[in-house]
Amino acid sequence: MVLDDTLGLKAAMEKEITRLHELHYAELLRYASGITNCEAAAADAVQEAFLRYFIERSYGREIRNPRAWLYQVLRNYLSDRFHSEAAKPEVAVEHLDQIVGVSQDPETLMQDGEAAQTIAANLSRRELECLRLRTEGLSYGEIGAAMEVRQGTVSAMLTRAEDKLRKQARREGSSLHRLVAALCYLAREGPTCTPT
Repeated sequence: MVLDDTLGLKAAMEKEITRLHELHYAELLRYASGITNCEAAAADAVQEAFLRYFIERSYGREIRNPRAWLYQVLRNYLSDRFHSEAAKPEVAVEHLDQIVGVSQDPETLMQDGEAAQTIAANLSRRELECLRLRTEGLSYGEIGAAMEVRQGTVSAMLTRAEDKLRKQARREGSSLHRLVAALCYLAREGPTCTPT
């Protein structure tokens, strides 16, 4: 009887993990790719998040918001990895094709990059991370859980970031479209890595 219960729990957990993987893998990979700028490292990080979820559930821990939990683990894993590896500020040759988007000309890409640098300089690291998670479609509650802050703090960070962006747009005479393009550029650009 105990063996049947164990097999039933294992099957239920595998079904749960499979469902979560189907629901969230693509968005987690997109988020991790924006941070690492390396598809292989991003995929490894996402798999690590799912493995840690499986381990937590194996020990019987209840996870009330799996999406936010996965983002939090992924964010922390990538943060730990970059702090321990001292990522190089150079682009690996095999990633040169990823720099220029197919749909954008080099001049537009350069303008977006310059605007993105200004945005990054005006926003705190946490405000930028908060914006990045919001662009992935996470709710304020999920962002708070992922960043380990209160929902009110998320709201305050997003409000401050929006205010800074509006002021930047007014100073530079930029259109909202240009700022959105720069934010998209910023979301997909991040520390580079060499596949392991």
